[in-house]
Amino acid sequence: MAFLDNSGDIILDAVLTDLGRKRLSEGNFRITQFALGDDEIDYSLYNKDHPSGSAYYDLEILQTPVFEAFTRTNANINYGLMSYNGNTKLLYLPIILLNEKATGQSNITSTSGVSYLAANTTTEDLVAAAVGNAYGRAGSSDRKFIFETGLQTAGDPDRTIANRTSYIVNNGLLDRDFTLSYDKRFINKVIPINTNSSKFKYANGNTSGGINISVGDGTGDSTANSVAGNTGLDNYVSYNIGAIDNLVDKVTGNDGNDLNKSQFTGPRARVTAFTLDIHDTMKQDPGGTSPTKYSLYGKTAQTLFVGYTETYDYIDTIVYIRGNTTGVTAQLPVRIIRQNT
Repeated sequence: MAFLDNSGDIILDAVLTDLGRKRLSEGNFRITQFALGDDEIDYSLYNKDHPSGSAYYDLEILQTPVFEAFTRTNANINYGLMSYNGNTKLLYLPIILLNEKATGQSNITSTSGVSYLAANTTTEDLVAAAVGNAYGRAGSSDRKFIFETGLQTAGDPDRTIANRTSYIVNNGLLDRDFTLSYDKRFINKVIPINTNSSKFKYANGNTSGGINISVGDGTGDSTANSVAGNTGLDNYVSYNIGAIDNLVDKVTGNDGNDLNKSQFTGPRARVTAFTLDIHDTMKQDPGGTSPTKYSLYGKTAQTLFVGYTETYDYIDTIVYIRGNTTGVTAQLPVRIIRQNT
């Protein structure tokens, strides 16, 4: 690992990835596409007050050292640039957030940036007492992760359905579905949102139908669709899951407050939800020898929660979710946890 000298001339540093070298050795290496990213760019260095004038506003950015190119497929671009069909007048782009406010939907929240996935019911009861709503149980549709997309604009533009149409729908910024990627060594199933029966609507008087998110109850498209291709991450596989419209309108006064339902302070776009299941070998009830995966990839017999004496086995993993239209991406840290003693 090294930095490129970026103090003056423009540098092109090109290397073949592991897959590229394999294709080259097979005699079928061919460049057909390219992608651009800005992972190492700190836009806060743009200085409109530079004493030497506009030609120097971006000088610090242009001279920021960058890493040499990596050979690993997933190591170079984590935040790719998008063209949006050449639309140069976009003022706002959506982001994706874990919804931690619609608590009436039994949604899994986070604590200290982590969400807990209990291996069995005994563990679930103990973890629930320790972490509040930041838990679910593997394979159970009772609790679920809910993700929203939208504009985090602090009310300018405001969080109305009319602005949703103007800033999101009319600009083609709705993600029709999402790709979920996870480590197959631990997780073996995605239980996605039921798009036919779920709704995420809220308005003055709540006449729009209300909020009701369900996953995996046998109605609608309750099966995730496998996505072919290499994720670029060792041991990871990907699945497509559906989404529904986020129709939470601006509500204030006696009818409540929409900010208690949605994470977004600007126009909202789409909602998806899911829960996860793990391999049966990881669901062993408390007692006995810890399942092998916990000792290989995580930690065993750990005291985790202040005020509680129970010990736990756990594995930390990351689940990735990506909008298939806009490219918005989120990382979901999940702690798979099993009571040991």
